Amino acid sequence: MKFNTEDVAEKAMLSTPLDPIWSAEFDSGTAPDDDIWSYDLGDGGWGNSELQTYTGDAANVRVEGGQLIITALKQGSNFTSARIKTEDKLTFKYGTLEARIQVPDLGNGLWPALWALGHKFSSVGWPACTEIIAMEMGVEGAIDAGVVNRRITSAAHWECNNLHEEYGLTLDHPSDIDGSFHTYRMEWTPTAITTYIDNVQIWTMNIAGIPEFHEPHFLLLNLAVGGKHTGICDSGGITAPFPAECRVDYIRIFDNGYAVLGGSSVQSKNPREEVMC
Repeated sequence: MKFNTEDVAEKAMLSTPLDPIWSAEFDSGTAPDDDIWSYDLGDGGWGNSELQTYTGDAANVRVEGGQLIITALKQGSNFTSARIKTEDKLTFKYGTLEARIQVPDLGNGLWPALWALGHKFSSVGWPACTEIIAMEMGVEGAIDAGVVNRRITSAAHWECNNLHEEYGLTLDHPSDIDGSFHTYRMEWTPTAITTYIDNVQIWTMNIAGIPEFHEPHFLLLNLAVGGKHTGICDSGGITAPFPAECRVDYIRIFDNGYAVLGGSSVQSKNPREEVMC
């Protein structure tokens, strides 16, 4: 999908409620709040021939200056980075997800993403649990086209009759977005999932007939190095500058009339449900 500037005025009319029902503002401490976040750790490619080792070290993931900072580092032919998640600690079903993110120079070989997995992941695996990608960048096609710092992808993965199904679209921003903050939003209702960057639509999908997309999901945020998505599975092909920082100003969930939160970090019912009681 190409960026259409005529859409901007219409999309800008879309708005979210003023107050989130959940948020991570990253305005205290020096590390992600462990009541909400945990870490995926290790190497092995993560099913995508990725090259980095994920750690929980402060060198790779920290909170500083009101931001979450995930840093990919290179030492010789080895790479480290971080992947954090809210598995079991925060889940959401439906709602408006919004995040303000700054990606690094991706060219070539870096792969940042904001995404969600179904809460049954640990028991049913992927893709049966379903995956929703609000934002990812660094795809091989963008590298080939010379737009790696402009092309944003949103997608979904699920299983039907024991087959892996997927549907995704890309948006080419009119200019490079690395090094500056942009707002990503995902609207999830019982009928559809739609994603935006700065109020411009990236992708939409009808989910009415897919039961797994009506289950709670947990959040993940990471910065990968190489892998099948980038088309670079050898360390010699990574040309992106290091250290590389992916910065997150905030992540928020708003009630769009359907949102339900869960997980160990949620201390009360959805506010909408409390009002109804």
